[in-house]
Amino acid sequence: MSWLPSAQPRISDAGHFAELARRYPEVMLICAHVCGGGDWEWTIKTLRDAPSVFLDTSGSVVDEGVVEMAVRTLGAERLLFACDMSLTASVGRIRGADISEADRKKILGANMQRILSRRGSR
Repeated sequence: MSWLPSAQPRISDAGHFAELARRYPEVMLICAHVCGGGDWEWTIKTLRDAPSVFLDTSGSVVDEGVVEMAVRTLGAERLLFACDMSLTASVGRIRGADISEADRKKILGANMQRILSRRGSR
């Protein structure tokens, strides 16, 4: 079956991020593409105990409940808006989520502003 693509040896997942966060708790990490086609529930649950890992909302999967579960499990403070496909679907994922307006504002920009503001503080 040589026509099948080989495994991707350098691909990472939430488990790798959680392990890095455990080893280096002072480092802020961003795990991208929660809606990228993998098991988003597993990703969210795996990052639960990795407080230095942020999760971005990009990806082409439009399943309901992703944002709500991430807010419940990780807290809105650890979610970052991101888009790698239709801006309408990506913004709609956040705007249509059953979350508070305060959480929506955090995800759509306030969290990233908080991260970027740390750059000059070191």
